[in-house]
Amino acid sequence: MKRLIVIAAILLIPAAAFAQLQIGATAMYNYPIMAEGATDNIDISNFTFGADARLKILLFQASALALYTPGGDDPVTPAIIDVFVDGGVALDIAILRIGLGIGPNLRFAMGEDNEDPLGYGLNVKATADVMLGGISVGLSYLNSFELDFSQAGDLFDQDYSKGLLGVSVLFSL
Repeated sequence: MKRLIVIAAILLIPAAAFAQLQIGATAMYNYPIMAEGATDNIDISNFTFGADARLKILLFQASALALYTPGGDDPVTPAIIDVFVDGGVALDIAILRIGLGIGPNLRFAMGEDNEDPLGYGLNVKATADVMLGGISVGLSYLNSFELDFSQAGDLFDQDYSKGLLGVSVLFSL
């Protein structure tokens, strides 16, 4: 058993040498960008802000995104924290990094009047970043589905036109 651990550690050393960790901020437009009438009333209250972290090792990229959506003035619209975790591939082409990932998401609705404060499902996220040294600026397209994990096969039968479009600024560590 000790030999297996030593061999695994030795094999991970070259991969760790190529690992890149990025942390930064992101802002996403709350309403489906491709839905009809989505761009009729754009103002700052339609945006969600949060933190984004990505770990890239060779072609694999793991990502975590936490977004905060403030609630409305009425008690029907609670404040929401969304957490998206995904894993997938990321390709570096010159100064561009193109990525695609899939994973679970959690939704925490805050407030006292919520009957079901916890929601979960799956998400698909596509990213395109411009790498400028230790800083990357990019666009993200995120689509989340409120499915339970036994319905993962239904992921391909969803409406992909209702995704969220966002901008990220990430710093390499």
